[in-house]
Amino acid sequence: MGTKTITITGEGEPFLHRSLSDILTVVKGEGFQVTLVTNGTLLDRRDIQHLIDSRVDSLRVSLLACTPLEYENNYPGTDPIFLTRVIEGLKLLARIKTEQESKFPFVVLHHPINRTNVRTMGAMVDLAHATGVNALSFSPWKTFRGKFASWSLTKDDEQVLRSSLSRISQRLNALSIKHNVQELIQRYDIGCAVWQMLPCYIAWSHARILVDGTVLACHRSDLSMGNLHNDSLERIWNGSAYRAFRNRARDLGGPAPLHEDCDCGFCGFVINNLDVHRYIKWFLPFVPGSSRRQSRT
Repeated sequence: MGTKTITITGEGEPFLHRSLSDILTVVKGEGFQVTLVTNGTLLDRRDIQHLIDSRVDSLRVSLLACTPLEYENNYPGTDPIFLTRVIEGLKLLARIKTEQESKFPFVVLHHPINRTNVRTMGAMVDLAHATGVNALSFSPWKTFRGKFASWSLTKDDEQVLRSSLSRISQRLNALSIKHNVQELIQRYDIGCAVWQMLPCYIAWSHARILVDGTVLACHRSDLSMGNLHNDSLERIWNGSAYRAFRNRARDLGGPAPLHEDCDCGFCGFVINNLDVHRYIKWFLPFVPGSSRRQSRT
């Protein structure tokens, strides 16, 4: 089907899966680009060596905090010793890569921004430098349909963030650490209610497959497109559920807004959608059944 990239996220921590090494070996052996998403608490020498040997393309480590106190605030009930494990694991990974002169995996430290850590982003830059990661990425806080809305940024918090991003960008550039600061600014400019701004095109290029075989259009949707135990991915991809999802997603002013069934707030694919929409928007008025309402982006 022309798939190029497989991202392994798990529905928990991927390193807890006893067959993860076999999965990575098989997927890389088939020629895919592979990204592995982890919380980083289980990085040890054996697993690091397998990441290098199997030439996993990218390792993305999500971390909300950079100090023990901040860790306790962001991971209630979790021992801050896990923060130490993440830091030591990343340092070990950087050291082994240097010793073996390997560029694999490309390591991204990912930092979702919320009310408890928005004023300590400079410390996260220090941590990225100290651990030897290749990139530091940021994202707006995900509320999970409002469940964690109390941790979202206030207007004052967002102003603090915006005033600090230029300085953070300059520091990361000076340290030769890649980043997505400009993309982060775009995401805040678009805002949380992305469904009011532009259509979604992710269902033309992406699928999420759960461990039980359920196929979803993306990680923000609970709408099943089918199940691999019942049908092939190709038939599901071209099936009626996917076609209906795509029609809803492209229709900004349609009668059944997609965000009613998907957790679209601060969608992580919004920049991808924006890039596609710059070209597609000129053709949407001529697509049968599509609303003529124009996006605001």
